[in-house]
Amino acid sequence: MITSTFFLSLLLTFLPCVQSDVILIQPEAETGRPGSSLRLTCKVSAFDLCSFLMDWARQAPGQRLEWLVVFETALNNNYAPAIKGRFTASKDISNNIFTLDMKRLKVEDSATYYCARGAAWVLGYWGQGTVVTVSAATPSSPTLYGLVSCQQHNTYGSVIYGCLAMDYSPDVITVTWKKGGKPIMTGFKTYPSVRNKKGTYTLGSQLTLTESEAECGQINCEVRHSVSDKSTGIPC
Repeated sequence: MITSTFFLSLLLTFLPCVQSDVILIQPEAETGRPGSSLRLTCKVSAFDLCSFLMDWARQAPGQRLEWLVVFETALNNNYAPAIKGRFTASKDISNNIFTLDMKRLKVEDSATYYCARGAAWVLGYWGQGTVVTVSAATPSSPTLYGLVSCQQHNTYGSVIYGCLAMDYSPDVITVTWKKGGKPIMTGFKTYPSVRNKKGTYTLGSQLTLTESEAECGQINCEVRHSVSDKSTGIPC
């Protein structure tokens, strides 16, 4: 049964005769404070929203995917016990939007939320996910620090740079490394953020270049954040 279900899922996803233009669009991020309300949206295209089961699921960092609701109509749906009574799904048929209204938010509701089309056991189409952050912290831009290893030229003939973004909220940030104003596409790793006692976040990124690639004064770290974007040059 599992094999046949998996095969059917692949067929729904990849066969060209099955609405290949189906798209589910979600906003990148949303923020809320404990006790407040929030609405998530999922704009769909290339299919009739009222003809399909729709789903909301979420995944907190380091946790398993958690199904929240399988929804057909207001009279035919199934909510997870953890959110029943606080979260309500609905379909805006005229605008092709599937929504999730979240009330009495809790810090533990922070997660990436996904909309999907179909029953939970056969899902061919997913939204890209919306990162939801629930925090009592006031939104704040990151403080950015550029770092370079004390022993710049290590035994492997490489130079290691660091970029530290501190005390920002909400926890949605994108790090880009640049050399001479052009993005660097390889050789870096951005680590998961860490939440501190104040409710703000800290994140680090590391870039490794060969000695021939490294150029003094040409390496920059840039971050995109909902409050403000920041950039810092890496000291020689």
